[in-house]
Amino acid sequence: MNTMMSTARLLLLAGLMLGASAMAQPRRAPGTWRSYLSHTLCRGVTERGGIAYTITTGGLYTYNPSSGEVRTYSTEDGLSGIEPTAIHRDLQTGRIFIGYADGMIDQFDELDDIGYYSDIQRNTFFADKRVNDFASQDSRLYVATNFGLVVYDTQAGLPLTDVSQFGNAASRLPVRSVAIADGRIWIVSANLVYSASRTAPNLKDPAAWQLEGPLQGVPEGRRLYEVAAAGGMLYARGDSGIFRREAGVWQRFTPFDGRWDRLFSSGTDGLGVIRLDRVYLRTGEGRFFDMYLPNTVADAAILENERFAIALDFFGMWEVRPGILTSILPPGPANNECNRLAVGNGELYIAPGGYDGAFAPTLSAQGVYYHRLGDTAWTWLTGANAGLPPAVATGFARARYDQANSTAYLGSWGSGIVQLQAGAASDHYHCANSGITTIAQPCDTNNRLNSRVSGMDFDAQGNLWVSLDFAFEPLVMRNPAGEWVRVPAFKFPQNDHIVDLLVDDFGNKWMINSEQGLLVYTENGTPDVWDDGRVLALRTGVNQGDLPNNEVLALAKDRDGFVWVGTSTGVTVFYDLASISLGNIVDASEPVYNRTALLKNTVVTCIAVDGGNRKWIGTENGVFLVSEAGDEVLFQFTEENSPLLSNVINDIQIDPGSGEVFIATSRGLISYQGDATAPAEACEGLFVYPNPVFSDYEGQIMIQGTGFASAVRITTVSGLLVREVEAQGGTAVWDGLDVYGRKVRSGLYLALAAGPNGENPCLGKFVIINR
Repeated sequence: MNTMMSTARLLLLAGLMLGASAMAQPRRAPGTWRSYLSHTLCRGVTERGGIAYTITTGGLYTYNPSSGEVRTYSTEDGLSGIEPTAIHRDLQTGRIFIGYADGMIDQFDELDDIGYYSDIQRNTFFADKRVNDFASQDSRLYVATNFGLVVYDTQAGLPLTDVSQFGNAASRLPVRSVAIADGRIWIVSANLVYSASRTAPNLKDPAAWQLEGPLQGVPEGRRLYEVAAAGGMLYARGDSGIFRREAGVWQRFTPFDGRWDRLFSSGTDGLGVIRLDRVYLRTGEGRFFDMYLPNTVADAAILENERFAIALDFFGMWEVRPGILTSILPPGPANNECNRLAVGNGELYIAPGGYDGAFAPTLSAQGVYYHRLGDTAWTWLTGANAGLPPAVATGFARARYDQANSTAYLGSWGSGIVQLQAGAASDHYHCANSGITTIAQPCDTNNRLNSRVSGMDFDAQGNLWVSLDFAFEPLVMRNPAGEWVRVPAFKFPQNDHIVDLLVDDFGNKWMINSEQGLLVYTENGTPDVWDDGRVLALRTGVNQGDLPNNEVLALAKDRDGFVWVGTSTGVTVFYDLASISLGNIVDASEPVYNRTALLKNTVVTCIAVDGGNRKWIGTENGVFLVSEAGDEVLFQFTEENSPLLSNVINDIQIDPGSGEVFIATSRGLISYQGDATAPAEACEGLFVYPNPVFSDYEGQIMIQGTGFASAVRITTVSGLLVREVEAQGGTAVWDGLDVYGRKVRSGLYLALAAGPNGENPCLGKFVIINR
């Protein structure tokens, strides 16, 4: 009874403390991942138990018509990738298989326990390993790939054989389709149908495979594309119609007369064909359904009776019932393109990209994607839906978030800057109403689509600096009063090609001059007067900047004010910014790790600085988290050792309040919950999460609200020291163990934080409860 009363009191106390600061609670535990992906582009669908399983370029999502529940799955949920190419349900066991372009295969009975077949992916003998189709029967899985057919024993989880030649055909030709019927394996390769007995002793022997044909009613020389089995019968699709094999004879299947783009089976007996936006289905009961959809169709499945799941190429999955058509699309961005990010105050903006490989505008008009973190909804802002000014007709390639004013600035590659607040456009700066210039002249009214915003940043006075690529005047400034100043083009070297911008603590404007190093504009503390400003060129060579490479790709300013520079061959740092502000050229220094330059010969694409002044470095080989000075690599995340979507990183941005690290990859957006937040300027009380901490909790305990470089002492209420940990920025992480490595007992505890000299002291309380 006393123990129960004690626990109840602790729970009450924890509830009171939690209620006082619930808004400060981090979104999730450190070290966890979360993807922010689009599922609009469908690649296939299957059904099990009335639930639809849809593969997309964002992974997988399920839909339960009975409950209406929609759930998404990605790499952080155990999928081996996010761009599946094929999906299949084994009719005997209900097990689902998902194939990928790299040959990986995921398999599961339940989605919380995903297994993998990696043999094809690990095979170095074949270059193109794409999985195109599956068939299965009696613990055998038949995998159609771009180099042939692979057979698995699903009970043992091992490959039995691979077949790369069929009959007299050339070897290593792609197998586009596979089916099982009449005790035989049927495949389509090089637009021909081959078959072999399932009990053949050696399927690798080309002689085991028999060429089918000619098919009755198929003119000589016409092509075949797919095979499918339904109701114990075999069907084939060609460029002259659908055919069925009966008693060893192929005949035209007249219910599906005409040319079709896709043939598929659903369940045991269902069969369907697809042509653009039309699906024609025959159920197991022999009933036919002819349906037209609002977009091109990728695949379909029969859920039950007169309920169908239709996967569209560009608009997700739709549920079809008699007279009712319902979109079933998980919330997310419009697509998985993300070139740059703007993040802060729990808000996320995505600039999907606005130029091609030659930095020419794509005129894609994809707009901007907005998401308030913690919510489910997404907002797609385009000129077509009035979310953006109609004059914005190009894609967005740059983004900057103003933390102080909760305002995002999105730069288009041709139409100036759109200012957004809470996901809505509040202003548009273009050549006719600002200092932004076009390519040929200050404002060519016939060429307003050539104001290519290549970089944006604020200085300490609140001035917004904007760099423009190939512009009449490549650097302009807007002061807080809304007045614009242009830096004359003659200040810059000829043929400048400015693709990014950073303002340091001395007010120097650092600009990436594509493949020509860096340009730094110093303005002598008079940003509105260009006469006394000058432009320095920094490049390779001693006393010229000493960059490791003139191909600069990334800029970042750390919490000490130093400028970190990422190049195509590594990373370097400029420390003496005071000399640069005086107009002097100084050389950079490369951080040293393991007796060599940090990330030497690595393409560095972006750099972000977290609350603990550590550097998150994006490369073409994943993400590196390095120490404050760059002399230690703390983590390297790749798609091979983590849920990272791709090793090619476009941008990294960190929400200062939560420490969530957003990573824009070539395949979409994912985040990692970091353990560092922005340090508190003045402590208003520490917040501990979770609170209460139950004794069976195995995760990290976060203590937020500390000042920079603070130490946190965890003590009992009587003052007994339990543990001391160091904060990263505004957050310290504790594993719940005391100084002897033992789990801490139930009770009330204090967290006491202070700087190195005892400055900025702060206190927090939390409860540990045994259960």
